Amino acid sequence: MQPTTLPLLGGDVHLLDSATSGPPVLLLHDLDGCAAGWLDVTPGLAVDHRVLAPDLPGCGRSPVGRRRTSLTAHADLVAEVVRRRTDDPVTLVGNSVGALVALLTAARHRWAVSSLVLLAPALPRRTAGGFDPAFLPLLTASVVPGLLLLEPWRRSLQAPRERIDALMAAACAPDSERASPGTLEAMLEVEASRPRAQRLRGWPAAARSLFWWLARPERFHGLADAVDVPVWLVEGVQDPVLPRSTVLAALERHPDWIHVPLAGVGHVPQLERPAAVVDTVRSATGV
Repeated sequence: MQPTTLPLLGGDVHLLDSATSGPPVLLLHDLDGCAAGWLDVTPGLAVDHRVLAPDLPGCGRSPVGRRRTSLTAHADLVAEVVRRRTDDPVTLVGNSVGALVALLTAARHRWAVSSLVLLAPALPRRTAGGFDPAFLPLLTASVVPGLLLLEPWRRSLQAPRERIDALMAAACAPDSERASPGTLEAMLEVEASRPRAQRLRGWPAAARSLFWWLARPERFHGLADAVDVPVWLVEGVQDPVLPRSTVLAALERHPDWIHVPLAGVGHVPQLERPAAVVDTVRSATGV
């Protein structure tokens, strides 16, 4: 993967580009992740796909610049990456919050997307009413000035290795495979070079935006209903973050989504079972 910098919408976007031929695939990381987290997936895809993996503004090596970091703003930026770097619509592959950005991109910019692969996507839980009380703490943090900075500030005080180890412990299934040594080193290098100010600037707006999309399930599902491209939902059956009941409820609500359950996998399939992710993306692109 070749690193490049793309000036876009008021700031630079760091981008990994396979510069290979084939159907284009664009990979979207989680809320506080980076493009380097896809390096176990990209070799298998780049054999016969054009693969792009950006760092979203405020994440990895992409500064916030003059841009907003809401999920809608991220979706608009993703569409601009597609416009600038490919001649064809892309298969969007997103993990967790990146999957929600992928859904937003497909709903807002239909021309840019040919299919979606959602890896352990951020999903609302089914509730009897319109509001999920599990989101009350995030609601409080969203409306009280400064509270949303506590989590990024805590993370910024950790050493890079400590942050990556904490991510793996919180996201992976207990007995799953973990990222390869090369990918871990690349992620560590990004963490070590990431300015604290970028983490503090980018996180609050993105977290607040995530809350407003997930706290009201019907708003989320209305967005998903507006997507008219094929959707693959890859579930880590041992996901410690996303309850299985939530995944099954989403599949019941969207019966046309293609379900790919992965036993022994948690919240980051691209790190725990990269070969299965490559196979699913190939199904989505038809290669």
